[in-house]
Amino acid sequence: MGTIPDTKPETVMTRTRLFLAVLSLVLATGFSFAAKPKTKGYAFELTPDRAAAVVEKLEAISGKKVALTEDERSLFEDARDGKLDKHSFADACLLASGVMETAKRKEYLGKLDAIEADARRVVEGAKTAAEKAERLLKFLHEGPMKGGYESKQTDLHTILDTGKFNCVSSATLFNVMALRLGVEVAAVEVPQHVFSVVIDGARRIDVETTSPRGVDPKGVKTPKGTSPADRYKGQRREVRELGLAAVIAYNHGIGLIEEKRFHESMFESLRALSLDPTNPGAAQNTIAGFVQWGLQLDEAGRFEEALKIVASGLALDPKNSALANNHKVLWHRYSETLMTGGKVEEALAVLRRAAKAIPGEDFETRQAFLFIAQARELIEAGKWDEALKLYNDGLTRVDRKAIAKLKEARVGLFLNRSSAAMEKGKYEEALKVLKEGAKLEPKDGRIQNNTTAAYDAWADTFMKKNDWVGAVAVYEKGLAQLPGNGHLKNNLAYCKQEEARK
Repeated sequence: MGTIPDTKPETVMTRTRLFLAVLSLVLATGFSFAAKPKTKGYAFELTPDRAAAVVEKLEAISGKKVALTEDERSLFEDARDGKLDKHSFADACLLASGVMETAKRKEYLGKLDAIEADARRVVEGAKTAAEKAERLLKFLHEGPMKGGYESKQTDLHTILDTGKFNCVSSATLFNVMALRLGVEVAAVEVPQHVFSVVIDGARRIDVETTSPRGVDPKGVKTPKGTSPADRYKGQRREVRELGLAAVIAYNHGIGLIEEKRFHESMFESLRALSLDPTNPGAAQNTIAGFVQWGLQLDEAGRFEEALKIVASGLALDPKNSALANNHKVLWHRYSETLMTGGKVEEALAVLRRAAKAIPGEDFETRQAFLFIAQARELIEAGKWDEALKLYNDGLTRVDRKAIAKLKEARVGLFLNRSSAAMEKGKYEEALKVLKEGAKLEPKDGRIQNNTTAAYDAWADTFMKKNDWVGAVAVYEKGLAQLPGNGHLKNNLAYCKQEEARK
């Protein structure tokens, strides 16, 4: 090795360093669970009757037949303008309670007539609406509602059969009777509770119908707890007859969704919306049914059915973020499951279908990640050659955008494999890996950069021992592979300079 003459300080060569690049490709997807109505008005793109028709068609998936009866259709048509002309309030509540047979409803309406007759005698002589309400509520608890409180008993006809009630059914019976007796009433929804309101001119008197002393309650204890002093300020939603009837159907939907009977639950929620289109809970539970049913089917591996459920939900609410997200995730999950099962062409076909179903989403690029996910597992197991073979196979199967992503991933394999070899001090092996990568992707600057950095790291092992001869030899090998590389030339000159100083 020759010597370098002494130079002035300002011309002394300095060594530069390049650093290794590694490449990690990740595309994460996950289901959404929350689904809230987007407005305070009617939440859906389709009218309640058209939405119900969409839900009816899901019978083949649930095995349950749901459909509106002719009496329900008549009621919902009557309710469309926000008031009842052809149907009575009691009849609406009985239909919402699930009493579909006309003859049965007539029986219950007869029972209500009898209760009304007794109630008229009880309130006779009462001078104010509040006094009428007090007498009526006490009478109901001593007679028609003497069966007592039962938290899930939401139906009007069941009170008439058993005397058992909850906040919804007791408010319903109270309001039916109060209106028949000439007392103007409404109902108030608050979180997980309903109560009545007597309207006496400008005055509104709350009535906790689950307590016989519930008129104008102040600290009155009810089965739902002590009545709060602020009377649920800021949480109240006041409804009239149709809104209260809708709460009955809404409560049915709540119970069914808790039992994971999603198809029936959604239909009950749509019954509620047919009576009260602005009921936010019914809208939320309809969407929750689509979301949760889709997730249930996904867990069972019933992807085609899950996709149909979510797509049906999007027909009602095309901009719902939870449904839109889950629609995409389902396509991904479906294709990944097929890929894991060795059904490569089927997996790719699913993603091509997805691209047509959701225009604008880059499912074409996602094809690459079917191979990338499996390759990652092979790499983690140290099976580099098998991973490379998988990438090469994928490049013959996927579409244009996925080819670019797979090539990027394949470059990452060479970068990461060489880095792993270098960590073990196997520099020649690392350079061999990078050389193989350069043959496949000769224009990829990252491979050339890492090749240069690998020579740097290898030379550094000699420089730490002041073995400048060894370092020079490394850089000369580098220049033999990468002739004209300015970085290697600079560092070779530096090493020769240091060798000459010895």
